[in-house]
Amino acid sequence: MSKFSNLIIFISIFSFSYGNIEITPTIIGGRNATLGQFPYMVSLQAKRHIGRHGCGGGILNQRWIMTAAHCIYNIGPDEAIAMVGTVTLSQGGQIYDLEKLVSHPKFHNGQWRPWFQNNWNDIGLIKTTIPIIFNEFVQPVSINRRRILRTTPGIIAGFGMYFKNITVYPDEMVMSENLQYAEMRILSHFECDIRTNIINFLDETYMAPVIHMKSNICTVEPKGVGICFGDSGSMLLKDGQVVGIAVSGVWLCGNGLPDIFTRVSSFTEWIDSYIYDLN
Repeated sequence: MSKFSNLIIFISIFSFSYGNIEITPTIIGGRNATLGQFPYMVSLQAKRHIGRHGCGGGILNQRWIMTAAHCIYNIGPDEAIAMVGTVTLSQGGQIYDLEKLVSHPKFHNGQWRPWFQNNWNDIGLIKTTIPIIFNEFVQPVSINRRRILRTTPGIIAGFGMYFKNITVYPDEMVMSENLQYAEMRILSHFECDIRTNIINFLDETYMAPVIHMKSNICTVEPKGVGICFGDSGSMLLKDGQVVGIAVSGVWLCGNGLPDIFTRVSSFTEWIDSYIYDLN
């Protein structure tokens, strides 16, 4: 069996519901973050596997966390916890129980699609049972409310898998105990669309995510940098504000092809309807 076939089998196995929190597209080619560098960062974990990262998220205020809808779509609030205030999964941090999980009503849109194409409206909100305590290591992040129209620099942080070397084979992937971050180039929709379509044309075996201008934004970096298994729900930032939520890498992580995010500016009215509701 070829190494590529082994990779596809590996991805299929790894995309299962890990303690009911789906581990899907962690930072490839990143660096270790320092405590307090990304104080909004959340690690979502299954209650029965506390200490094992499932998905990322970002603190919006004392009661609400933002993540990807596919991270919470098929679970109940009593099945997961949110860990904040740490850059090392095995120590430190605060743990919060969850009261409510809300997926965007148009996520899936009533149609089944493969996970690598199921990127539209992939945004979710999580309400904690008690207020999150803010300190120098735990703080909310603000949302960018203006659409990015041109290529610009950004940054993402996430827990989870990375490659020991620049490679695409699963035996070279390991789970990180530390929060990682990497600079990413945020693309205009036009450039993202061109890049994915050209690759589809040149290689019929590459199944590019379906990019939607309103719903998605994407990034690209040279081979060896990108999102991968475990980064779903993590925040893409520009100038300290959230512009995207990681929802999908491609078949081969960190291979120089575009990574896909939910475009947060398109969902601000829906977000506000929950996070500013005092009930």
